[in-house]
Amino acid sequence: MFINTKIWSIVGNFDLCDRVTIMKYIFLILAFLFPLSLSAQMVISEIMYDLEGSDGGREWVEIHNNSAGEVDISGWAFFENDVHHKLTSVMGDTTLSSGGYAVIADNAGAFLQDWPNFSGILFDSSFSLKNSGETIALRDSSKVEIDAVTYSPDWGAGGDGNSLQLVSGSGNWGVEIPTPNGENGTGGGVIVEQESENMTTSQESSGSISFPIEQQIAVRIKSDAVVTVGADSVFEGDAVGLLGEPLSDARFMWNFGNGETKEGRKVLHHYDYPGPYVVVLNVASGGFATSDRLTITALKSNIIISNVTTSFVELENRGGRELDLSQWFIRSGSGHFRIPNDTIILPHSTLILSSEVTGIRSEKNTTALVYPNGVVAKEYVEKTYEYVPSTEVLPNTQSTNNESIASIESEDVSLEAATLSAYEDLPPTLPSEKRTSMAIWLMAVLGVVGIAVVSVFLRGKDDEYITIIE
Repeated sequence: MFINTKIWSIVGNFDLCDRVTIMKYIFLILAFLFPLSLSAQMVISEIMYDLEGSDGGREWVEIHNNSAGEVDISGWAFFENDVHHKLTSVMGDTTLSSGGYAVIADNAGAFLQDWPNFSGILFDSSFSLKNSGETIALRDSSKVEIDAVTYSPDWGAGGDGNSLQLVSGSGNWGVEIPTPNGENGTGGGVIVEQESENMTTSQESSGSISFPIEQQIAVRIKSDAVVTVGADSVFEGDAVGLLGEPLSDARFMWNFGNGETKEGRKVLHHYDYPGPYVVVLNVASGGFATSDRLTITALKSNIIISNVTTSFVELENRGGRELDLSQWFIRSGSGHFRIPNDTIILPHSTLILSSEVTGIRSEKNTTALVYPNGVVAKEYVEKTYEYVPSTEVLPNTQSTNNESIASIESEDVSLEAATLSAYEDLPPTLPSEKRTSMAIWLMAVLGVVGIAVVSVFLRGKDDEYITIIE
């Protein structure tokens, strides 16, 4: 209030024209000072640039509002590798309260997998922090630099599970256990002072203030990270201009990593062989150019035509992941059926397409599953079972043995029954040599039994004869 009164008391000593001129200068000065106040409010507070294992999609930075009021960062950008990366809100609001934190992740999904209990403000972007070090910055919707940090692997946190953290109140950086959306550590190992502070000092000493604005366009690849070999997949580029507006006159040039290139904002492409591929999209518009890259994994489909009748065609997914059959074809005879969009077959499941739906009468010898580009994915192969008769002549030992057994009068019925059971349970497919040896063994057993029966009978006669003599 005192300042306003003082200003008006001074301005009041001039005539109207001079007053207008003076007020213009005052407003210009305030306009220059306002970005400086923002610079003091929002800072990059934590950098996770080199994680344990693979870094792909898992890198992130944390920003902190150390002002006394709220700051809305909608429309702001994360500047890295000479590109303004758009911030897309995933969790929470776009406004940071006083003392609040937010995380900007290269891949929000991958970040939440690493930090499943995270519940703060999260933005998704697209960048790749260099393990060799680089300059990163936070810029507002006018691309005015709010805070910048040039980090180096000499500072530490290189693949050891730690992150670089701005020590609160000191302007120095330390190495600590990661604390996304939380207060940083005390920085046991102080690394270096922020270069932005030194930059501000030099600007003030020179008596001039400059606000470097590097105008850039931004682009991002929109595609599934996993595609099916042989099937066309959609690759789309999302490009925005200097003010975040969609680009209508940009040139999109694709390199799919398998020797093929295409041009267009939205294109179809398929891979003939499984494996990982790096897709690079270069975009140029109005003298500006930028690029984005994405690693694609092409997997071979494990789908077959498991059954064909005149009433239906049955497909079976023998793979461990679901398969999108959008725009594939069922072809049989002279008819064909285009499978509608968003037709999903689950892992280890079957899908039956009836003739009432397809409008074709399926023929087993001509039915095929066809990719959207017309390449045959699978043809139906009918299962056949061929009977091959045996050429061996087996001796008919069973009837002979049964007649021998029937002719024996034995008091040991249990032994006879056990012998018969053992013979009847013999596998009918035993080789002829084994059956012959088994028959010989059985005949020997039956002979011993017969001799025993005769001996008992004769012994009874001898006892009777002896009694008579006596």
